[in-house]
Amino acid sequence: MNLLRVCVWRDWLVMRTRTPALLFDLFAVLMTAVVFYYLAQYLDRGQDFFPFVLAGLTIVRIHGAVPRVLASSTARIADGSLEVLMSGRARPAVVFLSEGAFELARGMVLAIGVLLVGVGVFGADVTLTAPGLAAVAVGLVGATLILLALSTALLALLMVLREAGAVGSFSGVLLPILGGVYFPLTILPAPLESIARVLPFHVPVDVIRSGLTAGVFPTTQVAVLAGACAASLAIAALLARPAVQHARRAGRLALE
Repeated sequence: MNLLRVCVWRDWLVMRTRTPALLFDLFAVLMTAVVFYYLAQYLDRGQDFFPFVLAGLTIVRIHGAVPRVLASSTARIADGSLEVLMSGRARPAVVFLSEGAFELARGMVLAIGVLLVGVGVFGADVTLTAPGLAAVAVGLVGATLILLALSTALLALLMVLREAGAVGSFSGVLLPILGGVYFPLTILPAPLESIARVLPFHVPVDVIRSGLTAGVFPTTQVAVLAGACAASLAIAALLARPAVQHARRAGRLALE
């Protein structure tokens, strides 16, 4: 927990020195809502499509933090600071999770901004109820944890392959498809739909969508989401140690 607190505080201080970047993030939140609001009007299905896609845009906004985590970690490998963290007592999985925690939390805040702009400014036709808002909150936390697991797995890959950044960018292309962001998974070809159903990315989107469009708290979906979060984090944690051991054998992490 000490390492997590230190890394979050470090990233918070860095963010405070980068006001233009924060302003661009806020502008991107507004533009995201603008683009899909007018796309919904163009499709002449504004009342149905905009709330549907608004739920999916949350996970896309959170995923925007993943390339940031990879970029900052690559820089820390270059300057040796990540090696210092790896030489301490913390397990590799804890180091990787701590590296991504702040950016993913920041992504969740921006995702909330997308929802607020979509509903408050553009009048998305959502059902605002207490159970529905609880479902949205749970879905946002679940999406953040699943994508934190993804960033952890990609950091493990970064220890083995220096091209993990490209994989992270590619995941941003696949996520809207496999997460059911812009359309239901049922319209995908059967093999691709099966892959999407196995992967966890659609689960938080489904929970958020149920909360926004139906105003319900989907108990079964939330239970599935809890299992998906636990499984994703566990798999990512398992990948961390062998990846770091490989990097040390290859001389990429010289400190022991």
